[in-house]
Amino acid sequence: LTSYLTAHRDTPGIPPTEDHERLAPPQRIGEQLMLGLRLSDGITLDWIHANIPPHTPRHTAIEELIHINMLERTPTHLKLTRQGLFVADSVIAKLL
Repeated sequence: LTSYLTAHRDTPGIPPTEDHERLAPPQRIGEQLMLGLRLSDGITLDWIHANIPPHTPRHTAIEELIHINMLERTPTHLKLTRQGLFVADSVIAKLL
């Protein structure tokens, strides 16, 4: 904490960082899926349609996870089912 506060004080308005990572589009989509599916509402179908084309491995995985009741498609969102919540890390890993 001391290092953070000292660094922050030396450069007002700019938080210190040690490192950053630039993700390629497929990795960025995976990260957004991971974070979005952890929300109770899930991730919007509009986002899914805009970022995950049909007939791709990720799209196929989503359909399979819906079929085995780990994900559910509502009229507006894709989200984890109650069953999927218990194994969320495994479900999300299949989409990365």
